[in-house]
Amino acid sequence: MMGRKEELLLLERGYASARAELMVLYGRRRVGKSALVRFFCETHPHLMFEGIEGQTTQSQVESFTRQLKSQIQDPLLQKARFDRWEDVFDYLTGYFRTQSKKQVVFFDEFQWMAAGHSKLVSLIKYYWDNHWKHSSVMLILCGSIASFMVKKVIRSKALYGRATLQMKVRKLSPRPSMELMNLQSCETALRFLLVFGGVPKYLEEVNSRRSFEQNLEHLFFEQNSIFLDEFSKIFNVHFKEPRGYLNIIHVLNRKSLSLEEIAKALKVRSSGGLKTYLENLELADFIRSYNLYDQPGKAKYTKYRVSDEFILFYLKYVQPNLKLIENGSGKDIFRSTCASSIDPWLGFVFENFCINQASEIARLLEFNQYVMSFGPLFQRTKPGFQIDLLFKRKDRVIVICEIKHQKAEINTQVIPEVEAKIKKFKLPKGYTIQKALISSSNPAQSLVDAQYFDYFVTAQDLFKG
Repeated sequence: MMGRKEELLLLERGYASARAELMVLYGRRRVGKSALVRFFCETHPHLMFEGIEGQTTQSQVESFTRQLKSQIQDPLLQKARFDRWEDVFDYLTGYFRTQSKKQVVFFDEFQWMAAGHSKLVSLIKYYWDNHWKHSSVMLILCGSIASFMVKKVIRSKALYGRATLQMKVRKLSPRPSMELMNLQSCETALRFLLVFGGVPKYLEEVNSRRSFEQNLEHLFFEQNSIFLDEFSKIFNVHFKEPRGYLNIIHVLNRKSLSLEEIAKALKVRSSGGLKTYLENLELADFIRSYNLYDQPGKAKYTKYRVSDEFILFYLKYVQPNLKLIENGSGKDIFRSTCASSIDPWLGFVFENFCINQASEIARLLEFNQYVMSFGPLFQRTKPGFQIDLLFKRKDRVIVICEIKHQKAEINTQVIPEVEAKIKKFKLPKGYTIQKALISSSNPAQSLVDAQYFDYFVTAQDLFKG
């Protein structure tokens, strides 16, 4: 399966172990959680169940029973009626005892199966402790509402210490993303990734025979385009009360703000409710928080920014034209209203993309094992300045990264820009500075010869895998 080698290896290790396994998987909508587990299940004995959005517990039990009967050819089961989860789980307990091989049992969209409540989690705890952990079972609980899966499952008192694997299924890295789109050009693949991120379901819709502009026109700007209502679906699926989350997203669009600044913009208190909303947005991978490198963990110095590429593109280009698109009264909307500004905008989101790829960049530069923290640097002093990306390392090195997005080669004009930032930067005692250039194009030979930067990373490097 493309781009999921590490995740599949973890699942295979779990299956090969001599004990029962209880695994919890979560991740944003469309990131490929279900596809990952279903691919894994193809080579192992399994039972798969999927929760139904917005249904009651009784409806969930009935749906689960139908799915169970379709997978197990047992005459007694076909005649049975289960009205409670206990009835279903009692049957499964007996079934597990009759199996000679380890059974993979996959509960997909678990938050819907639980009807948003923690009662089912407590019930699973009971059956796990008293029956299933003594069986040859690999139970996988998977969900797309990260806040439920983390707070009500992983962090629950019921399952505390019982999960043998917790996996956040993340977006694909650049190389498998490019392969999924069936593209040969790193430059073209990067443009799509700056719009879609590494979300497999989105990338699958890219038609390699069409240009970048033609794809966007078809996928976003036609009257019945597939992604026209995806933005609202994202928030309606992930959150019970999406309006509050949407308000935060709009405030953070293209800006990095602190908790106090967000509260002021929304005219609300910066207390528990807002903090919970921000935490849930971050669990869903829609926003990211960053601390001052010298003030780790201090909320006062934490800033938040929208990190999801799809959301950034939608807010910039689709939402302002939504009425025009929905009415079908425009033709070639992207070309006529958006195309002229897309390149400068891609430069803005390239910085965001590189921050999202910071772990991969550290790996490419061979210091990933030394990284203590990373993120953009915002300076409290005035006049302020910004460092695009900064790594603080255990070996007492600060790596200052300059991020550039342009078609032409990067020449020596970048040196005074970086030097001006370094002069304003207060280096911690006992640390040394190294400098990195991360760019969409190659450095000019004159810049390489200047030996100013310690590291160069190009977009092509990110796609090497």
